[in-house]
Amino acid sequence: MKAVAGDGGAGLGRRVRPLGPQVVRIEAPRDLVFAQIAVPYRSGNPPGELKEKVRVLERNGDTVVAAHRTKVGRLTVVTVETVTLDPPGEIRFALIRGPVPFVRERFLLRAITGGTTELEYTGELGTDLWVGYSFLRTGRPEVFRMAAAMPR
Repeated sequence: MKAVAGDGGAGLGRRVRPLGPQVVRIEAPRDLVFAQIAVPYRSGNPPGELKEKVRVLERNGDTVVAAHRTKVGRLTVVTVETVTLDPPGEIRFALIRGPVPFVRERFLLRAITGGTTELEYTGELGTDLWVGYSFLRTGRPEVFRMAAAMPR
């Protein structure tokens, strides 16, 4: 667990957990991999299935505000995020609105010899109310004392 700076005001009992890292190698040059990931954010008319999953709401240079629709079981979750394209090596996502209060994600693309690209995914997920959940799970009142002693 760690404190979050610049997350729009940490909520009650904010817990931040790392996402990743996950690393995959792609047998394609970095510029091509970047271009493919950027398609829904750069194209005025994204292809087929992407139209249903990503909608750009606002565009300003290499930064867009986009709504993402993601199937989670039988539900569809909608998030609104800023997406910053930093060609050819990085794409960053920052949550504006969604089912959790704080998410930051990053795709880092590294050119590897032989026209291969290494894609590294990292991020952070912040959830609130961990104090109440911890108490309900454990029944231990010292959870509240610990939370009260934490710097804000």
